[in-house]
Amino acid sequence: IILAAALAVRLLLALVTEGYTYDMSCFVAWGDKLASEGPAAFYSADYFADYPPGYILVLGLVSLVRKALQLSYESRWTYFLLALIPAICDCAAVVLLDHISRRYMGQGRAQRCLVLFAAFCPLTLFDTGIWKQIDGAFALPLLLCFWLLEERRYLLAAVLYGVALAIKPQALLFGPVLAACFLAGIAVEQDRLRAFGRCFGGAALALLVPLLTGIPF
Repeated sequence: IILAAALAVRLLLALVTEGYTYDMSCFVAWGDKLASEGPAAFYSADYFADYPPGYILVLGLVSLVRKALQLSYESRWTYFLLALIPAICDCAAVVLLDHISRRYMGQGRAQRCLVLFAAFCPLTLFDTGIWKQIDGAFALPLLLCFWLLEERRYLLAAVLYGVALAIKPQALLFGPVLAACFLAGIAVEQDRLRAFGRCFGGAALALLVPLLTGIPF
């Protein structure tokens, strides 16, 4: 019920608000360009596009759906489609928080309040539902990455960090967290050779995801 309500509120807000006009026009234009010209022709010297390829692919899919449904740029349903994936990712983050908080807090009132706040946090409602930004899709792989680092599942955490890096370059701000965790693993690991191998392997995996995503472009 909480997840359904959280998703519904975000999508309802997306339908009744216009979003941040500059980004809305960019998202629609990027999706249309990718859908019409293909990835190889997307980035060019005379065209403004300051996002990595990861989410550009999602915007291209949105453009295909929009054209199939014959929706105009100004249509409220275009805004709905743009907010759909970030809204689903917001709800997935709530599921993750519920899972982690149950482990450390039990299933009491404080845990339920925490999950409710995450589901209806005004900041994420505004960011996803009203401004229609993609930060929900960007934050989810980062949250999963941090959780996996806590679980000492380093290589899978590095892959998810690479996913975030392929979506927005701001993921670089969180690189020191990943590096600190890998270096801490070297400090406490008895098998130093294995720890060093894991460190370099993690760095390679983190870079591999955005590189593979960028190959079609």
